Amino acid sequence: MFLGWYDPDKKKTVAEKLAAAIRRYEAKWGHAPAVALVNPAEVIELDGLDVQPAAHVAPNTYYVGAYEAASVERLAA
Repeated sequence: MFLGWYDPDKKKTVAEKLAAAIRRYEAKWGHAPAVALVNPAEVIELDGLDVQPAAHVAPNTYYVGAYEAASVERLAA
């Protein structure tokens, strides 16, 4: 399951925007996300989160969530 987060604030860094998305995800589902999908221009290193570029994600938009077992199995095949 993923949570979509949009934050166009130019004063915030990508790390700050992802931190806000992570807080909301934790509040909604009770655990931390494992992965974030971001626009390729906004990829950063973030401890504890696998930040992945996704061409279909618009700038200032972030999807945080968890890997689903079926999706991971398909990727490994």
